[in-house]
Amino acid sequence: MLKSILKIFSGNFLSKCLGLVREIITAFFYGTSLSISAFRVAQTGTFTLINFFTSDALSSTFVPKYKTLLIESRNKSQIFFWSIFILFSILSCLLVLLLILFSDILISLLGPGLSETTSNVAADMLKVMAIGIPTYLLSSLLIFLALANGDSTPIALRPNIQNIGMISGVLLAVFLKDIVLLAWGFTLSYSLFLLWLFNRCYRFGYLQFPIQWSKSETIPILSSFWRVLRPLLFLPFLLQGSVVAERAVASLINVTTISALDYARFVSETFIVLISVPIAFSGLTKWNSSNEFELQTNLKLLLTPLLLITIPVSAFIFENSYSIISLLYQRGAFDQESLSTTSDILYGLSFGLWAHIISYILIKVLNSQFRNSTVLTIMAIGLSLNIFFNLFFYDVFHSLTLGVGNSIYGLTVLFLTVSFFKIWDFILPRISLLFLGSIFYFCLMNFILPSFTNSIPLIYSIFLTAFFWFSWIFLFPLLRRDFLVSFSLFLQRSI
Repeated sequence: MLKSILKIFSGNFLSKCLGLVREIITAFFYGTSLSISAFRVAQTGTFTLINFFTSDALSSTFVPKYKTLLIESRNKSQIFFWSIFILFSILSCLLVLLLILFSDILISLLGPGLSETTSNVAADMLKVMAIGIPTYLLSSLLIFLALANGDSTPIALRPNIQNIGMISGVLLAVFLKDIVLLAWGFTLSYSLFLLWLFNRCYRFGYLQFPIQWSKSETIPILSSFWRVLRPLLFLPFLLQGSVVAERAVASLINVTTISALDYARFVSETFIVLISVPIAFSGLTKWNSSNEFELQTNLKLLLTPLLLITIPVSAFIFENSYSIISLLYQRGAFDQESLSTTSDILYGLSFGLWAHIISYILIKVLNSQFRNSTVLTIMAIGLSLNIFFNLFFYDVFHSLTLGVGNSIYGLTVLFLTVSFFKIWDFILPRISLLFLGSIFYFCLMNFILPSFTNSIPLIYSIFLTAFFWFSWIFLFPLLRRDFLVSFSLFLQRSI
């Protein structure tokens, strides 16, 4: 599992490096302008429909189900895959048709605050990106297939391919002075990626066709998958409803807030992608076989280092959101207004970032256990609170609302998942000590050393933060023991 985690982590790390290049280039040439806001809305429209079929719910259900069938019979696993593949092929063609025909309506829902000119540009981009939907959906399915066969390379490479395509699209759009070329970067990158995936999966033997394919075998296989997946079918509606509400609220606050939200999200989601995703996807084929006692033991071992890492990181971003955004983006077209709006959103996101990272993994644990009804209930509560906060408080807190709403979601899901696994007695003392440390950290940075910290570059603030947290962790026996045990286990598994 550690090997798989490291492979996905390395792929995601490279992706985030490329993603940073992408965001810096985009911010330099377009800032939070109407043009880039049009692209963000079109991108959201594309992924709103795509994510109904490639959401975490499907991946978390497909992988353990395929793995179970593979152990039982390779022929059954092949029937399962090809049945889903045919279904995806049909659905993807229907999605292309729907997006092309109703692009104007979807753009008006996602960006009610957009002008007519900006809406038309967004609709043109949406039509271009719609062409790439079949390649995206089918490549996602092949990634699930590879992952179920123990191959984590495709999932590690996917975001890199998309980033390369997007960087190419931005550069072409700038030099050819055609903003619509941004959308072609997405479509062409996934077309090439799908061809590579087909070749890889065929060479590795994942794409073998069933020797026997009868109705009597297919129906029970799909029926059992349907029973597992059914509780989660409502989840994509909630997820995408939350996305639609978020984009709509952003456009009502200020059109430039749409792109500012994505710039801020890139920073916060970097940690989710680097920490949560490798652990979560590597564990999908492992956690489904764990008994309750073994599962709780593994969760405690997993949460120990995560708490030690994520809460200090969240505290650092919370304290330095303005400086982080300034360092990353403030150049070219990314002006002072863009900086202020983006840093406000990141400020709100950082409050619950640690909870979002940990809850993502715990949700995946529930998925691997086929406890999908529980997942639906937990995420429905979290997403509903997020939507409610965004819709009713955006006029009060403005751009900060979008970040805080996301934090409320993360904190809610964490509270409910930890309660389900009955590990509050383990997690609460550690959270308490680390939050106490956060209070002392804020006092140090804002009251004890204000003149010093305001005059030094961000890099020195990083070292000061690291020194504080190492000192704080080693001050308390519980945290010190957690750190030493986690470090020891990491070395043992690495060796």
